[in-house]
Amino acid sequence: MAPLRSFLACMLAGLAPLAAPAAPSSRPPELLVARVDLPDPNFHDAVVLLTQQGADGAVGVIVNHPTEVTLAQAFPDEKRLEGADDRIFFGGPVLRDVALFALRSPTPWLGASTILPGVQIGSNSALLHQLLGRDKPTEGLRVFAGLAGWGPGQLEAEIARGDWRRIPADAESIFDAKPETLWRRLYRRAFATQVFDGIAPPVGAPALREARLDRPVTAVTSMPVGARRGDREPRALRPCAVFHCARLRHRLSSANRRWRRAMSGGDVLGRSGGRGEPRLAAAWSGRW
Repeated sequence: MAPLRSFLACMLAGLAPLAAPAAPSSRPPELLVARVDLPDPNFHDAVVLLTQQGADGAVGVIVNHPTEVTLAQAFPDEKRLEGADDRIFFGGPVLRDVALFALRSPTPWLGASTILPGVQIGSNSALLHQLLGRDKPTEGLRVFAGLAGWGPGQLEAEIARGDWRRIPADAESIFDAKPETLWRRLYRRAFATQVFDGIAPPVGAPALREARLDRPVTAVTSMPVGARRGDREPRALRPCAVFHCARLRHRLSSANRRWRRAMSGGDVLGRSGGRGEPRLAAAWSGRW
């Protein structure tokens, strides 16, 4: 853990390492979508913007977990934030007292690094205060407390285990107006992508209608114009295609049920953030 924290601290010491690691990766920024029932409560139903991947590890921020702490509480000296209800986002379990920000702007800002067209990210305190001092301080701005980090080979192992699915990053998802429902929407997209790519279900997944998968399943083709009902001819579908469709319905139903339970319970973050949030606000008031 100490080498990982040192690696992350070196990255935050300057802006350039956030976008240009010492061992650069050819992969563009991606979104990591957590699987259902991921054991780590910090990443329950999480969508992570992965900004850097390399031989030394990977770094990103969770983009869909708003906290109860407002920007006005975290930055009480910024008068333009008075009355604003914009929230601090929980960026990850590492370096929780460090602020990172994502900015949606066509104009490059000195002290931030462009990761996508019109999207910049940084950790420069002076620039963050400059942004919060604008006439519209929260326009196109997301502020995160902490970040997510993985040591060498750790993220690759978790992806191979099925804990995460990769999808291309986009500005609309990073700055989504309804972050509480972002995971559910992206999970559906990520899982459907794997089904159509021919990816098999995870090992140990419950088998659906196993007794019928050992023989072709009959389906009916569409009828040509003017044909009668009895003119349709059956064709055989591959059992694996039926399995994937049934598996998709099963996983989405499970995700929907879990989301409804989380919404009714009041804590959609799946973590005990209540006690830590006042401490976070107090720490930031002294730090920033």
